[in-house]
Amino acid sequence: MRVPHESSDFLRNRNFLPYLVSSPKFLSSSDAQNLSNALYKDAEGYLYNGILSLGSGIRSILNKNYGWATVKLYYSVGWIKRSVSTNINHGWWIRYA
Repeated sequence: MRVPHESSDFLRNRNFLPYLVSSPKFLSSSDAQNLSNALYKDAEGYLYNGILSLGSGIRSILNKNYGWATVKLYYSVGWIKRSVSTNINHGWWIRYA
């Protein structure tokens, strides 16, 4: 399972995190583009984790391990939902328009 944290790593490395009210920082256009790319990579990782969890849940059902299947399917929905919401909120469809 991949743990996508490209966007938070980007913000931390550029000293945007932790956010301090006393010294606000603003994204430049190149920072915004780099952050968008990092968010896109995060969304890919979320989708990957969702598909992996879905497959694991189906395998658990086939093995009659219904308790574990419930957990894996629950997590697959969460990962896929997070991927979709990240994509919608950051306009991934613009890349392919």
